[in-house]
Formats: sequence, C-alpha cells, structure tokens
Amino acid sequence: MPKRQCDKRDGGRTAKRRRRRRQRHLYLVFDDWSRGYSIRKVNLLPSGSGSGGAADEQPQRMPHAFWRFVADRGSPQYLTSAFGPRIVAMHPGAYGVPVQVIDVRARIVMAGPEPNHPCFPFYISVGGDRLLALDLDSSELCRWPPQEQPAAACAADYSDGDGERSSWRRLPAQPFCISEVSSYAVYSDGRTVLVSTRTASGASAGAVATFALDTEAALVWKKHGEWAMPFTGRGHFVRGLNAFVGISKQDPNTLGYLYSCNNVTGADYAAGSGLLCPAPGWKRSKEKVYNNNPDAGERHVGATLVYMGRCRFCLVECVSMDEAGDGDDRVTLELSGGPGGVPQQCAGRYMYRLMTFSLRYDGMGDLRVERYRVCCYNVPSKATTRFVNWDPVAFWL
Repeated sequence: MPKRQCDKRDGGRTAKRRRRRRQRHLYLVFDDWSRGYSIRKVNLLPSGSGSGGAADEQPQRMPHAFWRFVADRGSPQYLTSAFGPRIVAMHPGAYGVPVQVIDVRARIVMAGPEPNHPCFPFYISVGGDRLLALDLDSSELCRWPPQEQPAAACAADYSDGDGERSSWRRLPAQPFCISEVSSYAVYSDGRTVLVSTRTASGASAGAVATFALDTEAALVWKKHGEWAMPFTGRGHFVRGLNAFVGISKQDPNTLGYLYSCNNVTGADYAAGSGLLCPAPGWKRSKEKVYNNNPDAGERHVGATLVYMGRCRFCLVECVSMDEAGDGDDRVTLELSGGPGGVPQQCAGRYMYRLMTFSLRYDGMGDLRVERYRVCCYNVPSKATTRFVNWDPVAFWL
C-alpha cells in the first residue's frame, strides 16, 4: 500500500523509473575496429501485425558504436553473454590476465576470470551466475562471485586441485565428441544443461543422444536419452509454450524453420536419476523465417535466434547482397597472411535482417509465427569477412 500511494503522489514517476530499469535492448557485436570490437545497441520496436513490406526491408545505417574493446579480430566464437547484462570476451590472452566482462547497462569493464585458453569452445550461460565452457576434451564451469562474497573467496571455492586459485572448475570430461554436438539448451529448472549429439560417420553413423549436466549438484555428465533435440545450436526454454525453441540451420529441407521440443517434466528423468528419458514430442513451424528473396540478389549467410521473453523472439539474419553498392557498405577482407595483414575490400555487401515475432500454438496444435516486423541494417564497412560469415553475435540484455 505505501508503494502504491508513493506512485500516486509522484504521478507514477516511480513506477515508470522501475520499468525503465528493466528495459532490455538488442546488442550486436562487430570486429569493425582496428584494435578489436564494437558493440551496437538497437532499440527494437514491438512486434506488429503487419507483414513488414518492402519499405521495412530497405537497409539503414547501423547505430553508432557505444562501446569498444580490444581483442583479436575475426574470432566471434570467443564472445558470449553471461552473469546478467554482461558480454564476456573469452579471447585467449596472457596467463594471469583476466578476460574482459563488459556490463552494458552500467557501461563499465570488469575483470573476469583468467582465460581458460580454449581451442574450439562454445559457451552456455546457466542461471545468471554460471558459465559452462565445452572444448575438445574438457568441461569447465565458472561461477560469478555473489556481491557479498569477495572474488578471492569464490576463487578458493573453485580451486583447480593443484593449489592454484582459479574461478574455473574443471569437470569430468563430457562423454561425447564436441564436433558431434547438434543442439543444446538449459533445462526448465535453470540449472541443468542438455546437449544433443548426432554421429555423422563411422560405425555409429546416424546415432543420436542427449546428455545432461546438473551444474549445482553432481557436476557429472549423464546420458539423458537416445534422441536429439530437432533444432540446430542453441535452444531457448519458453515457459509459455512449455518447450524448447530453436531454428534449423543444417538440413536443406528444413533450413530456416523453427522447432519446438516439448519440455520433459517429473523427477524420474532428472539428471543423475539413472533412467533414460523417452523422446519428447516436437513441432515444426508452418512458416519459414529466413529471408527468401533471390530476385533481389540476396543470399542467406548465417543467423542467430534471440529470445526476448514472453514467447517473443528476434531473428538476426546475415544476408549477402550480390549486387555491388557503395563502398561504405562493403565488408573488408583480412588477407591470409595472418594478423597484421592489410584489409582489402571484398566484392559484395552484407546486411543484418532483424525479424521480431511471437510464437504460439494454434487451435490445431501447430506452431505459428505471428505479429512479426522486419527491419534491416547495413553491416559496418570495416567488419572482416571471417566475422561476417559466422552467425551474428547478438544478445538480448
């Protein structure tokens, strides 16, 4: 009651300030700076009911960079988000030098954990305070220290076992080959990681499996089921659908379609229970969300699906535009001579196509895309081809 009276006395300004503090934005990262990377903040309009006509798809200039940080260019695989509204640059560096953690709301850089010097990593943010790093033959977990706990104390809790303090905890190696990972997601409990694999060759070609890791309890990988989640790469748990949602990126017959994979409930199938979970049901969207405009000389390059909450998504798709344009829109190419090579302009232009939309099940139980809106931005002229040909680095923070 006192809070409500306060809101009335100040004309609702207190409530408005609280809403502003919770507002999130889309953050795009590019390696278009001579010393490293820039971060752009995009204000997304709410999903509309229109079809997003041709006028909406005319590319416009990308918003100005609001932050830059130093790191080796052309390495988007080392960029991730974790620990709240923060972007983490995990690029390998000198021993003893912590990685950079950029808080996009406070606009400050913090010293993160020491780099774990990965070879071919991918990262999974868990629970807002943990980061799981999977590499060729290792699994490591990093926990962000609570505000009331000094970083040194947290590091002591995560000792690597040979007397040295480290904020990384080495876990038992995963029972699968990282090159066979097809999809992953964080379970609905917010602490368990699910990873699906597909074997492409050898005696086990065609075999699929899903493994689970509870990041708060046993910290040991367990086989979860003899099935794989149907999408490619990261899946997002959507509470309103009670399902994991992801996009198909590899199968040419389903490229650009969305999948929802039912959430498995019940303690019987929790990680470590010893029981294998039966294959969950799934749905494929009726609509394809990738751009399909060959008449305009456009070609799909890569895409990242960002979850915005409340069944709303933003698809960030990189599109190659074959027709030549202004030099300001061209993407630079690093010479094969390695770091220090002189960038050259490459033929062609690239743009990011941002499609915001909502998902729901219709009366027939089919997965439907609705209330979508499209806007396009030119890729910054100095981004390297190696970076642009990767899936876009995009975060909702």
